[in-house]
Amino acid sequence: MIAWLVIILSVTLRRANTAAIANGILAPNQAEGGEVKKLGPYELNRVHCVDALEALPQLPDGCVDAVITDPPYGMKKEAWDNHIPNWMSLVFGKTSIATFCGVIGMRDYPTPDWIGAWVRQGSTQRNGRLRGFNNWEPILFYNIPSLLNDVISTPNYHDNLDHPTIKPIKLMIRLCELMPYADIILDPFAGSGTTGVAAVLLGRQFLGFEISPEYCEIANKRIEAARKGLTVKELEAGQQTLFEP
Repeated sequence: MIAWLVIILSVTLRRANTAAIANGILAPNQAEGGEVKKLGPYELNRVHCVDALEALPQLPDGCVDAVITDPPYGMKKEAWDNHIPNWMSLVFGKTSIATFCGVIGMRDYPTPDWIGAWVRQGSTQRNGRLRGFNNWEPILFYNIPSLLNDVISTPNYHDNLDHPTIKPIKLMIRLCELMPYADIILDPFAGSGTTGVAAVLLGRQFLGFEISPEYCEIANKRIEAARKGLTVKELEAGQQTLFEP
């Protein structure tokens, strides 16, 4: 009886994989329970230097489990931050979404299913050169009916990288942990790759888009280093972990 059940499950899985490949959701190298390698034309576990508004329509519906991202806020403080890209319409209703938006930017987004908050412990940002920013930031959740905890309280400590709005790795890990079902995470505005690093550290798969070649290079170095258990400096120096040949 058990042998028959194994055969039936095997045939069912094979048919499901075949259908998914035919529909373009899975790449052929994902068949027979293999690890996902590509989504549409994009290789997983790296950041691709491409405009998210051009890349998102190329992804098959339902191919990612969650979108976790920090898009431009339209604050006009950087050249790339002059407006909020119209990206939500390309993923809305297709997957779970967690997005930062800034307090003012909340009005430019659809009404969320849930609003969370990142509280920046010990922040003095309201008194600094970026005066006018709050000491907390909203996180909008879509296609998520409720959360066990909607407040993430972490200091704004992060790697010293040449990116003006980098988020702390602890924050992004906590955010990914709020979506335990999300095996494949998409960040269409990957920046310096912190979402990708968090996904790798949690054993998840990741796909990122970033329009800046400079930030894309930084992001991929950080993700590769995290995957190998190294710092970026160690990676650049050619060091290996004890687990590598």
